[in-house]
Amino acid sequence: MGASERRFMMPRRVAGGFSFRDVAPDIFLRADMGVAVTGAAVDSWTDQAHGHIFVPDGASPDLTANYINGKPGIVFVAASSEFLELVSGYNITAETEIWVVFKKTSTPSGATFIDTQSANIGAMINCFSTTDDYSIFTGEGTPTSVRSTVGVADGVAAFLSSHFSTSSDDSITINNSAPVTGTIVAPAGTGIRVGRRGGAGTSYLDAGIAEILMRNPLLNAVERADYVAYLASWYGIS
Repeated sequence: MGASERRFMMPRRVAGGFSFRDVAPDIFLRADMGVAVTGAAVDSWTDQAHGHIFVPDGASPDLTANYINGKPGIVFVAASSEFLELVSGYNITAETEIWVVFKKTSTPSGATFIDTQSANIGAMINCFSTTDDYSIFTGEGTPTSVRSTVGVADGVAAFLSSHFSTSSDDSITINNSAPVTGTIVAPAGTGIRVGRRGGAGTSYLDAGIAEILMRNPLLNAVERADYVAYLASWYGIS
């Protein structure tokens, strides 16, 4: 199957389980798909929507089997400065929705899940300070953030979703809790890094990631409910 023919099949709840419908995301990464390794070290992680390839720049995270509910995860170690990057081919823009399924090992200060490669203004999803809070923000130096205080214990699987908006409804949600909304600067910057704060080269992630979905436009209410139900079932997240 060529890159242009890749598809993400959005789950839809039906009696007895799920059926799937063709919904084209911008980025879809899952740790049981498109991962090339040497031993356990990840050489590349290929997006299943359009064939974008994320690669390490330096130390590689590891592919770990049975990481979340019997499913694999890409595990990043902050002390080893591990991350993956997509240098070009996709930019996070206003109205982008980002979902991440993860399990933390610990919470280093500012540990970053997703960021653009911009050194000045990016679109970042991170843990806030050393506490177990989560935020999205853009604009390094004097960032304006939207912050959720819904905690997730180390070693417990969870998912978060965020929405970078053109208006006042930027939001972040943990495990489908009530979203925290606010207003931040519109995203800018090219490329994506997973597991590290963009051009600054700091704030490495100490966690494993099982799935990432990026989409513009947003999922509608029905699609969102079905996707949440799928995540809960597939990864055993309550």
